[in-house]
This record gives sequence, structure tokens and C-alpha cells, in this order.
Amino acid sequence: MRLTAIKKSVLLLSVILAAGVMWLVPGDFMWVLYLAGGGDLYPTSILTHVCALLAGLWGVRVMGVSRNTWPLAPGMMFVLAVITRLATPEREKAAL
Repeated sequence: MRLTAIKKSVLLLSVILAAGVMWLVPGDFMWVLYLAGGGDLYPTSILTHVCALLAGLWGVRVMGVSRNTWPLAPGMMFVLAVITRLATPEREKAAL
């Protein structure tokens, strides 16, 4: 019974990890476009954009990608966007 709980935890972690990598790939592409357009490059942004992607890709290689990840990744992004929108004070919200 304990082994089943561990397997479920690993499956959940692999889904979250793979979803994060799926978010990083287009995000990093947009970051490169931003830099190509004359945007500022901060040393810490290399850690978040390059190192996080490399660590995520390594984790996906080790843990694999569950077939549940593809439908869950956009859903998780939508939930995160809603939470962020609700948590942001009205004066700081960007116009939609």
C-alpha cells in the first residue's frame, strides 16, 4: 500500500515538472525575442530562463512525461492565471 502512494506522488511530480517545462519553452522563446528586440539582460534572468529549463529537461528525461500532462498543463496555467488575477490589487491590474 505504501508503494502505491509513492508511485502516485512520483506521477504527480512528473506531471507538474513536465507542465513546467511546457510553460518554459514558449516563455523562453518570448524572452529571446524580447532580448533580440533590445530588451535588458539581467544576470539573474539567465538562471530563471536557461538553468531552469535545463534542470526541467533533465528532470523530464529522468522521470518521463505522463500522458496526462498534455491536457493538464493548459488547465494548470489557466488556474494559475485566475489565482493571479484574483490576488492582484485592482490598481495594479493590466487592462485586458
